[in-house]
Parts: sequence; structure tokens; C-alpha cells
Amino acid sequence: MDAQAISIIALLAGMAFGAIAAWLAARGAHAKSVEAAVARTQAEMGAELARITERSAQQDKASALVRAELDSEKQARTSAENEVARLNTAFAELKVTVENERKSAEEKLALLDEAKQKLSSEFQLLANRIFEDKSNKLS
Repeated sequence: MDAQAISIIALLAGMAFGAIAAWLAARGAHAKSVEAAVARTQAEMGAELARITERSAQQDKASALVRAELDSEKQARTSAENEVARLNTAFAELKVTVENERKSAEEKLALLDEAKQKLSSEFQLLANRIFEDKSNKLS
């Protein structure tokens, strides 16, 4: 092998070594760029996760308040329904009482009318007897 062939081999080896070094350097720069992009993306995702977590916590609080209000409204409705049922029962009882008292009053009025008729008849008979007695005494 002559010196020229060795020079060419050395030149080719040097070029290959340079190419490999350049490739490794580019790969390292690209890796750093990718790592930076990954870090930025992770930071953005972390911030987004924090916003979503905060929004979720706010919605959980709002949901709890709505559930508590719904429970309160359900209790109020149940209470109102119970009161309506109680009042309906009391109303029905009062209707029965009023009807019974009306019937009793009608019966009493009928008895009073009957007694009035009897007293009127008795008074008429008594007046007729007195009139007859006086007529007989005068004659």
C-alpha cells in the first residue's frame, strides 16, 4: 500500500469520523430541542390540569350546594304535603260536624214547630172552652 492509498483511507476515515461527530452533535441538539418541547408541553399540561382541577372543585362545590338546596326543597314539599293532608282531614271532619249540627238544628226546629202547633191547638181549645163556659154562665 502506498502512501497515497493510506492518505485516502485516512481522509475517508476522518470524513466518516467528522460525519459521525456532526450527526451526534445534531442529534444532541435535536434531543435538547425535543426535551425543551416536552418540558414546555408538560408545563402547559400541568397548568391545564390545575385549571381543570380548580374548575372541577368549583363545580363539585356548586353541585353540593344544589344538592343541599334540592334536599331542603324536598323536605319543604314533604312538609307542605303533610300539612295539606292534615288540613284536608280536618276539613272533612268539620264538614261532618257541620252537617250533623245542621241536621240537629233542623230536627230541633221541627220539634219547635210541632210544639208551637200543639200549643196553638191547646190554646185554641182552651179559649173555646172558656168562651163556652162564659156563654153557658151567661145564658
